[in-house]
Amino acid sequence: GICERNTPSLFTIFKNLIPDFSLLRKKVPRSKNGVSTLLLVSSVGSSSKSPFFYPKIKGQLEDAVCKMDFDTVHIFQPPFLDRGTFLRSNEKSGIKFLNIVNKLGVLRSQMPMPVSFLAKQMIRVSYRESDAKVKTYNPKQIWKL
Repeated sequence: GICERNTPSLFTIFKNLIPDFSLLRKKVPRSKNGVSTLLLVSSVGSSSKSPFFYPKIKGQLEDAVCKMDFDTVHIFQPPFLDRGTFLRSNEKSGIKFLNIVNKLGVLRSQMPMPVSFLAKQMIRVSYRESDAKVKTYNPKQIWKL
């Protein structure tokens, strides 16, 4: 992972953009557009307390949207996403590796997830009533929805 120590300028840029989302809050006020539910694609392992850049930024985004004026927020934390023909070379290598270890019964919870499957699961959730303000779905939960 990339940490703040290795990329201070990039981290500082995101650190200044992510925490308050004032522009996003102004552009997406629930009271004006009637939207009561937000669905967010984040990442497995995301946490605003993470020492690593990517999960930390994703965690800060999750924290920020949870504070917004929505009745319900659904946060999807999928494993490695398989974007089909749009994969970068390092993503292809990662998916090949995960597919091999998954066949051996290792890291099954991190089995690459096709983006089309994730989209279908998100649509399915969007039609459900929720009694929780914030519902977070880990990879295992996403596969079973």
